[in-house]
Amino acid sequence: MSVPDSHIFDLVMAREVVRFAKNYKEADRIRVELKTFGVIVDDKARTVRMSDGRVLPRPDAPERANERTMTHGSGIPNPAQLDQQVDQIMAAAMGAGQIPPNGGGYMSPDFVNGNGYPPQQQAPQQYGGYQQQSPPPQFGGYPPPQQQQQHQQQQQQANVNSALMEENRKLKVLLANNAMQQKQQQQQQQQQQKTDGNLPRKRQKTTPQAPLPRKSYDEFIVASKTKSRAKKVDFKSGSTFDSSTTPPTISQSVISEFSTLVKHRRHLHKHPELAYKEFETAKFIVSYLETLPNVTDVSTGIGGQTGVVAYIHPASRAEDDPTTHVPVVALRADMDALPIRETSGHDFASENGNMHACGHDLHVSALMSTAKILSDDNSALTVSVKLIFQPAEEGENGAQAMIDDGVLTDVDAIYGIHVWSPGNLGEVLVSHGPVMAAVDQFEITVNGSGGHGAMPNGTVDAIVSAANLVTNLQSVVSRNVPPTEAGVVTCGTIEGGANWNIIAPTVKLTGTTRSFTSETRSLIKERVKTICRCCGEMSGGSVDVKFDEGLPVTDNKYEHHVEVVKGVGSKMNCLIKKQLTMGGEDFSHYLNNKPGCFFFVGAKLPGDSKPHHKSSFDVDERAMLVQCQMLVNIVSMGVGCIKKGEESK
Repeated sequence: MSVPDSHIFDLVMAREVVRFAKNYKEADRIRVELKTFGVIVDDKARTVRMSDGRVLPRPDAPERANERTMTHGSGIPNPAQLDQQVDQIMAAAMGAGQIPPNGGGYMSPDFVNGNGYPPQQQAPQQYGGYQQQSPPPQFGGYPPPQQQQQHQQQQQQANVNSALMEENRKLKVLLANNAMQQKQQQQQQQQQQKTDGNLPRKRQKTTPQAPLPRKSYDEFIVASKTKSRAKKVDFKSGSTFDSSTTPPTISQSVISEFSTLVKHRRHLHKHPELAYKEFETAKFIVSYLETLPNVTDVSTGIGGQTGVVAYIHPASRAEDDPTTHVPVVALRADMDALPIRETSGHDFASENGNMHACGHDLHVSALMSTAKILSDDNSALTVSVKLIFQPAEEGENGAQAMIDDGVLTDVDAIYGIHVWSPGNLGEVLVSHGPVMAAVDQFEITVNGSGGHGAMPNGTVDAIVSAANLVTNLQSVVSRNVPPTEAGVVTCGTIEGGANWNIIAPTVKLTGTTRSFTSETRSLIKERVKTICRCCGEMSGGSVDVKFDEGLPVTDNKYEHHVEVVKGVGSKMNCLIKKQLTMGGEDFSHYLNNKPGCFFFVGAKLPGDSKPHHKSSFDVDERAMLVQCQMLVNIVSMGVGCIKKGEESK
C-alpha cells in the first residue's frame, strides 16, 4: 500500500463528490492519480480495489460531501482544494518512499506494518474497524506526531517529484491535443479535396432492400425516351435488372400487350400437356390466331398431330401478286410440358400432375402476341413471317417431326428464343458457335451369377461389378477429354437385386453423356464401351451397353444471324452476354437445315433463381416483353436478318 487507507478513501471521496457535482473531467484526473497508487474504483460494482487485492465498498458521495471541508457554498467542489489534496497525498506517498520518482513499485516496507497499514493506525470504523483519527490538514485536522516526523525529512523531495509528475501529465495532455488537431486538419483537407474533385469518391454501400412483389400491368411505370413510339419500362423496381445500365427499351405496342401476355401465359401454365398430347394447347393457339387480321394459312396437325403453323405476309405482296416469292423468316415456340407435380404455390399453378417447368408457356404466349403486333400493321413488313408452334421439345424430338412434315421448305432463316431463369431481367444471352450440348443416352446391363448372400464364392456379384463400373465411368471426362474441352457422363438410375440376402445376378443402369464437338462425342462413347467391357471381364461376368444417339449440338454457326440478335438486343439497351450450357435443345435440327440463331433472355425473379425442370420453377413474366420486342425488331429488319445469298430461289 503506497499511502494510508484513510488518505486513499479521502481521495476516493474527493472523486465521488466531483462526480456527484457532474464535473467528470476533474473526476477522471483523480481516477488517474488513484491508479498511480494501484487503486481501482469500480463504479458499476460500487467497490474500491486496493493495491493489496482487498475489495472495499465505495463511499457514498452525498453523505461524504457533508463531512469534508473540500466543498464550499452549495456543495460544489472547490477545484483548488481538490488539486491541493491530490498533490499532497501524492507527495506524501512519494516522500515516504512508497512511489519512486520513476513510477516504479513500492519501496519502503518500514512505512507499513505486517497487515499493510501504517504503524499505530487502524482503519476507521465505518470502513471495517480502523481506529478513528483526526483527518489530515486539508480536511480540518493533523496527522499523529510520530507519523508527521516520519514524513518531514522526505517532504521536500516529495514536492519536487509531485511537480515533475504534474509537468509530465500536462505534457501528455499537450501532445494528445496536438495529435487531435493534426488529425482534424487532415480530415478537413481530405474533405476539401473530395469537394474539388481531386480524389475519387468512394462508392457508398447501400443496404439491399427486400424485393418488391411482381407488378401487374397497371403498375408499370412507363417513361418516354424520345418523341418516337419507343418507351422505357421500369425494369428496376422489384426485379433483378442491373441498375448500373439503362433498362431495355420496349415499344408502346409491346407494352400494351402485357396484360394479354400474362393472361395467355397463366392459362397455358394452368393446363400443361405432355409431348405429342398438346391438343388443347393447339386449339387455344389456333382460336387466337384466327381472330388476328392478316394472319393466314393457319394449320394444325403438323409434326405429330399437334403442331401449329401460320403466316403473316407483307401488305405489298398481297397487293402485287400473291404468288410472288418473298423471303420467309420463321419464328419458333415450343409447347410441351414436363411430368412434374408443381409446388410453386401460384393460384394459376397446374392441377393435372404436369407442369410447364421450362418456360414453354412463356414462349407460346410471347409468339402469340408477336403475331398480334406484326399482323396489326403488316404494311411495314418486307418479309413473310412463319409462325411455328412446335410440340414435343422435351426429349421427344418434335423439331425433327416438324421438319419431316416440311415446315422448313420455304424458310430462309429461323430464330428461336428461350427464357433463362438464372439470367437477370434485361439480359440477352447468345454466342457464336455451340450454345447447347449434344445429348446421348445409354443403357447398361451388368450380367453376373446370383446366389446366397452368405456364400458369395462361386457367384459373380453384379452389384459389386456395377459399383466398380460407375466409379470408373467418372474417369472418362477427367482423364480422357482434353481440359480445354467439355463433357459430361452421368449415371441417372441403377436397379438391381431382389432381396437383402440374395446376390443379384443382374443390374441395370441408365444415364446420359453431353458434349459440344463431334470428336468429344465419339471419344466419350468409345471410352464408355471400353470401360464396360473391361469391368465385365474383371468381375468374371459381362456388361452390355447400348447407346441411343439423341440431339445434336445446338450450334449458332451462322455468324451473321448471331450478330443480328446482338445488334437488336444492343439497340434495345439489353445487356449482351455469352451463353454455353450442357442442356440439350432440339432447335439444333433447325440450325442443321437452315441458317438462324437460338438465344436466351434473362427472366430471373428477385432473390434466388427458380431452376428449370424443378417443381418450384418460376420466372419474371416481364421477360415476355423482351421476347416480343426482340422478335418484332428482328422481323422489322426485313432481308437484313437473312444473309445475302441464302434466300430461297
